[in-house]
Amino acid sequence: MFEEFDFSPLTFRSALRFDMSFMEPLVSERFVELSFLEERDIYPTNRHFNGLSASVEAEYKISEHFEAGSTVMSTYRPPILEELYSDGPHLGALLFEVGNPELDAERGYSLEMHTEYNSDLIRFRVAAFRNLK
Repeated sequence: MFEEFDFSPLTFRSALRFDMSFMEPLVSERFVELSFLEERDIYPTNRHFNGLSASVEAEYKISEHFEAGSTVMSTYRPPILEELYSDGPHLGALLFEVGNPELDAERGYSLEMHTEYNSDLIRFRVAAFRNLK
């Protein structure tokens, strides 16, 4: 969901996203025999993740060509199946990957400040950000 509120010269934007992730690995007995999961007492189980990401931005139009603003964000990312249950060679990357079935979803918070120049010939934007967690 995205909303924009224009109170010229001030504009507010907000965004909201809800993620649902269902991991239901199909594991054969042969896979368990060939992998090291059994030795580590790990058995792939169904995992479900739900989370919310959101952002709020305020932008001020300084002049016809200049704008400045800041954004506060909260992000969410669930682990992917490979991060949870990999246990063997990844030939494309020439790596031996070992997953962690105990992983939880990641949450991050950040702040960004920017200034922007717009004209018919050029668009230039400079931004600085800080991850808060």
